[in-house]
Amino acid sequence: MSLDPTALELYVFLAHRDLTMRDAAPCRADPPTVGRLAEHYAGRRTFNYNGETHPAIVARAAGVMIYAIDGYGLTFEEVCGVADHEVATLVAGITPDNRMTEPTRHLKLREAIGLAPEVGQMVKLAEITAFAQKVMAEFTPADYLQYGQSVKHIVERHVQLIQAMSRLTAHASTAAVADSARESLVKIAHEVEEVRKTRTRVGVAGM
Repeated sequence: MSLDPTALELYVFLAHRDLTMRDAAPCRADPPTVGRLAEHYAGRRTFNYNGETHPAIVARAAGVMIYAIDGYGLTFEEVCGVADHEVATLVAGITPDNRMTEPTRHLKLREAIGLAPEVGQMVKLAEITAFAQKVMAEFTPADYLQYGQSVKHIVERHVQLIQAMSRLTAHASTAAVADSARESLVKIAHEVEEVRKTRTRVGVAGM
């Protein structure tokens, strides 16, 4: 089957727009951005991959479909029908199981990420990177005040997931990308604290 990431981007456009509107905070990354980052990561390295399609194309398609199961409600079989089996397998392997409650869901996801193939870890890293880029580019101080605690919680979870990506951190090029993503997450957490401290100082001064 010939994958067309552009067609997949059109497929997820309406579903993702509606999902974003329902979210209290913009905690999900932009799927086309995830796809392009994943394709870039997979295209930079030569590694063992037993699939029928070039790993960079599979990575991009999986990035575009990153929220298909836990966000849009598609089953594994439906993802196979929209994309193909390789993409569905990658997406399923790095998707949190919403049937579980926290913190079990996160612990199981972290375990799954650690066992995921290298290209799967690249897709998840692309999602985390795209999330960090979105927050750093779009958040205002008011956003950090309103959503700071939930975003900080997501940041902490993402850092833990990056730590589980042993297949990436074992190679210099992908380890550097993982380190960069981690640094961005740390900056976001720092910004949340700075905005909170500023608000506290202003509140005290106004008394």
